[in-house]
Amino acid sequence: MQFSLDHKTASLSVGDFSDFALGPRESFGGPQGLWRAQLGQHWHNELKAQVERDHTVEGALRPDVLFEVPIEGRLVHRGWAITLTGRIDQIVGTTLREIKTVTRPLPVEESELRADYPAYFLQLAAYVILLKASKINVQPSTPNSQLPTFDSLPRQNSAKQNDSGSSLNSQLSTLNHSALRAELVF
Repeated sequence: MQFSLDHKTASLSVGDFSDFALGPRESFGGPQGLWRAQLGQHWHNELKAQVERDHTVEGALRPDVLFEVPIEGRLVHRGWAITLTGRIDQIVGTTLREIKTVTRPLPVEESELRADYPAYFLQLAAYVILLKASKINVQPSTPNSQLPTFDSLPRQNSAKQNDSGSSLNSQLSTLNHSALRAELVF
């Protein structure tokens, strides 16, 4: 996280933004933090392999399937320019997927997950907003249509909003918002 009071700017990851809280917090480092990171990496790899199997056509991965997609956006709020950076775990067609590991038995009701892990849902919502405001073109694919293209996303120019807080409508108009979905995979 980087802040400048003089320039009224903040730069932070989407994960830091979604989990932000004032005051001291418990640390989850140490052996359990390492174990959880290794478990999370294992499931990322397993789910990536599953998506690759399910979305390979004639020996090639569909072009609308992406993994670890970097994204950045700049938003203006109350005179502050806030830059958020992140990495979307998977984009499959028009679906964003964020993979999370938890230390509780599953399945459970969505309301319980929202209550216990609100930062995960906020992180996914931030990715949706950043993607909608970016130059990445996401469109639904059908078996008889051309698959979507994902334009290159220059990090400095994505999701820009001028200092007066004007809307992003010109950039958003190029995207198919009605088809965009988001999923958390626990």
